[in-house]
Amino acid sequence: MPFRSDLEVQNRLQNDSSPLTHEEIRDMLPFLRTLGEGHIRILWAQLSLLTMQTIDRFNDSSTILTKRLYWLTWALVALTIVITIFTILLWSKS
Repeated sequence: MPFRSDLEVQNRLQNDSSPLTHEEIRDMLPFLRTLGEGHIRILWAQLSLLTMQTIDRFNDSSTILTKRLYWLTWALVALTIVITIFTILLWSKS
């Protein structure tokens, strides 16, 4: 539900401690000029927390991807060695 006034935005920031959704943040943007310093600090803190959570999720997925790429690299090295050995064996027999 979009915010209709700066008072609704202030009430949401002051009275509701649940994390802001992306839609709420987007709906708050037109009212930023009318918010007081305290409300801006609450909004800034929530956005910072959201940013840290996003960075943590990115870090976790990057770690998983790095581990998979590490094992894939070693599998390709082993496969290359096996193919090279078979190529040498076949070439030496002919």
